[in-house]
Amino acid sequence: MNKIKIPFLILFSLIFISALIILNSFKSPIHLKIEKVPEFQVTRISENGMVYKNPSMTLPFQIKNLKLPNEIFLKADAQTAFEFIYAETFFRLLPGSSLYYQSKTRELYINGDFFWEKESKNKKVEVNLASGEEVRKRADPGEISTSLSQSSSEYKTVILSDSGRIQNRDSELKIWNYSGQLAFNLQKETTDLKTHQMLTLNKNNNLVSIQNILPAPEFISPEEKTIRLNMIGDSIIKFGWKSVMGASQYILRVYSSNLRETLIYEKYLTVNRKSIDILKYEDKKELYWEVYPYDSIKQIEGTPSPIGKIEIVGVLLDKEKLLKPPKLEIGSLTVSGNMVLIEGEADANSQLFVNDEYVKIDMDGKFIHTITFKTIGKKSIIFKLISPSEMETVFERQVSIFEE
Repeated sequence: MNKIKIPFLILFSLIFISALIILNSFKSPIHLKIEKVPEFQVTRISENGMVYKNPSMTLPFQIKNLKLPNEIFLKADAQTAFEFIYAETFFRLLPGSSLYYQSKTRELYINGDFFWEKESKNKKVEVNLASGEEVRKRADPGEISTSLSQSSSEYKTVILSDSGRIQNRDSELKIWNYSGQLAFNLQKETTDLKTHQMLTLNKNNNLVSIQNILPAPEFISPEEKTIRLNMIGDSIIKFGWKSVMGASQYILRVYSSNLRETLIYEKYLTVNRKSIDILKYEDKKELYWEVYPYDSIKQIEGTPSPIGKIEIVGVLLDKEKLLKPPKLEIGSLTVSGNMVLIEGEADANSQLFVNDEYVKIDMDGKFIHTITFKTIGKKSIIFKLISPSEMETVFERQVSIFEE
């Protein structure tokens, strides 16, 4: 009996040890094929237009070409934006922008207008800001001149913050720092930007200003919403956000994609809300929007809000009914001394202005407003009601102010 057990135990032990070796070989890092994530990778290109991979703009770039060469040149036409990842940072280049990337030296040169947002906040990311001609020549070995072979310290370079925007044009340079710490280097001189600061440089590379910018509006609405078009009123979207202290105006912008390549609506507002009839954009199916606080005295845009998304589903009938001017009725104009009390009714989704002053309309479409005049005599009161589809009703009323 023992003679039978011994060979069996030896055989079982050999099988068990062999199984352990096989399993361990799969777990061992030596036997794993690790896919290295590219340092630079194009992730999206907008539907309109084209991005080219040569300076003469004759060879279109295909995003499905995931394996990129050691160096790459990309130039977007006037209708196209594109997104790429470099050093764990998301970049969105707006139409007309160009770049050159060299993988061996890990140098990135950009000309144009772009936004960025870091995935890894602690990672150092450096970008060279070059003219369109400099970017083009770097991509053409036959045109590399002595001036282009200088060290990167001779160029405008930026150690990127967590998020921001740069407009690098031949006429001027603007840098908005939305969050984190940013360092701008020019001819070995460094200028630091804190969160919510903006730098402007003229075409002669002279520093024009460093100014504070306003923070982003919070609590945007709608943040993400699906609109089903069935009946009149379904196409009206009520946009809103929390007021920003110090903002004299807001800039509401709506795009056909979150790459921002096509601006389909822009409005400067004095209030933190706006109703828009999106029926004219129903063919887009998706809309993206953001709002910027604006300092009208300094004429500076602040930090944008997060981007909201609206999905449009269905088709609305009787569209012609929405193309009529909004209804506005003045119930009474009561004069008391130098003060006029106005009562009336208006479309609740529209915006009312009386002598260019915003007047709030309640949910039932009613409003009450008072105007105080400093002098006596005949006075004009201009009423303007703007519907979500941008149709207007405008008329004038006159009152006479007498001495008490």
